[in-house]
Amino acid sequence: MDAIFGAVASCAAMSICNPFDVVKSRLQMQGEMSKDSPRLYGGIGRSLVKIGRVEGITRLYSGLVAALWYQLIGNGVRFGVYGVLKEAIGIDETMAAPWERIGVALVSGTAAGFAACPLFALKTRMQVATKHADLAVGTQHTHPNFRAAFAHIYHSQGLRGYWNGWRAFVPRVMALVTAQLATYDIMKTIIKNNEVLPEGVITQAASSSAATAVAVLTMQPFDLVASRLMNQPHENGKPTKYHGAVDCLLKTVRSEGIPAVYKGGLSNFCRMGPQYTLTFVFFEQLKSLSLRLQQQRKQGPD
Repeated sequence: MDAIFGAVASCAAMSICNPFDVVKSRLQMQGEMSKDSPRLYGGIGRSLVKIGRVEGITRLYSGLVAALWYQLIGNGVRFGVYGVLKEAIGIDETMAAPWERIGVALVSGTAAGFAACPLFALKTRMQVATKHADLAVGTQHTHPNFRAAFAHIYHSQGLRGYWNGWRAFVPRVMALVTAQLATYDIMKTIIKNNEVLPEGVITQAASSSAATAVAVLTMQPFDLVASRLMNQPHENGKPTKYHGAVDCLLKTVRSEGIPAVYKGGLSNFCRMGPQYTLTFVFFEQLKSLSLRLQQQRKQGPD
């Protein structure tokens, strides 16, 4: 049931946070392999307003279907594998060593990353796409809907096309999981030992924010490289801009400078912070509701 609850909870959270993801994707493509291209998007707030004003509020939810499938499959696999491994190894969350938790999370995160890679590609393409030339950044894939985008990748690149960029995307997930878990535990211990904040929701929120910040700093270069690899054009089934993750990273740094690998980082932080907090809140509520329903069934009608 953890897999189902995790998937549903993450979808509910993503439905709220998708606009930040749209801005992140477009900022990552802005100025691709060029220092002199016009800056169409500014800060997060201005970008949200600009997209909403020019394209309509609904465009802030572009790629939502792909994003929901991405969350459904990715978090379904992650929560599911994590739960199975915990039971198989016999890990107790309250007593487990940090390295045990991180090890299990890495395995479950890697499995989830590989399974969800095709959906991340579809989500990125649909979020970047726009009908307005004055807002277009990166390669434009004008697919009318999710099904058309899914079919286009297969017809133009074959089955392997769904996993273009996986060599950057899987390390992205691994970096995210490791940084998040390690930082969360360390920050929670520091706050508790020094009595900086009262225990409970405030400490959890502060630890979660710090973990998200470190996770973004760690994974953002992988996120940018994966997004650009997945969004690049293809001719005769072959990529025309980048020949792999290392090639993409080197070309980005040479043409745009080192700071370019963190494009969209702040927007990613603004998405991930609320999203992960909401995901775990929804997850715990769903588990509590399920337990209450099970107890009612056992008790039978009054």
